[in-house]
Amino acid sequence: MPSLSRILVVANFAISLMVAGWAMGFYFTRIDWSNDPKAQPPGQLIARDNELKSLLTQAKAAEISWREARARVRDREAFRAEDRALYRSELTFIYNAPANQQLREVVIGKDGLPELQQDPRSKSHFRLQLRNVNERNGQPLRSLSSYTQSYVANLKGLKTVGDELEKLFIKDGELTVELNGGGAEKGLNQRIQDERLKGMGVLEEYDIIKPLLIKTVGDSQFLLARRQQLEKRIKELEETPVSKPQ
Repeated sequence: MPSLSRILVVANFAISLMVAGWAMGFYFTRIDWSNDPKAQPPGQLIARDNELKSLLTQAKAAEISWREARARVRDREAFRAEDRALYRSELTFIYNAPANQQLREVVIGKDGLPELQQDPRSKSHFRLQLRNVNERNGQPLRSLSSYTQSYVANLKGLKTVGDELEKLFIKDGELTVELNGGGAEKGLNQRIQDERLKGMGVLEEYDIIKPLLIKTVGDSQFLLARRQQLEKRIKELEETPVSKPQ
């Protein structure tokens, strides 16, 4: 038993030392979670509170920026329907604008980006700048439907002119055949040549009968003078009274 008592005493002493060491370690390594500002050193809650205040101060600017960005997003979402309607109308004008409607294009800046203008209704809303656009020849640019109608009209005009030209080609061929002849039929050129030859023959015949013509004209003049004398004599005889025989 004396040995057991000694063992228990030694064990109790060892446990006491361990508890004393734990108590001393707990005392010297304790954490003060109080929020008393007068405590030395200050409690952990005061440090955490100061750190929270610092973080809130730093996050205030970010929160303001976030709120502004959220407000801009909300405003832009509100104007998105209007922007879509504008883009839809411009795209519709490209295909189906009226004939007198001039198309527009987006104004591009020197940096290669579209130039924007602020909407007077909202500081966070910007709209594209549009301007009228012309063709290469300086004429106003129209819609595709307008050019399609012009193209169809031009095709109809070309078809009409082509039909008339084809008719003229046929008539030209007919007139060429009429002029140069075809088959057994003589053309106008050949007929003119024949008439020219006939005219030359007539001139030769005229040279032959010209003396006879002159003689005939002379005889005709003589006969005419003789006729006038006879008519004058007949008139005199008619005016002279006839004497009765005794």
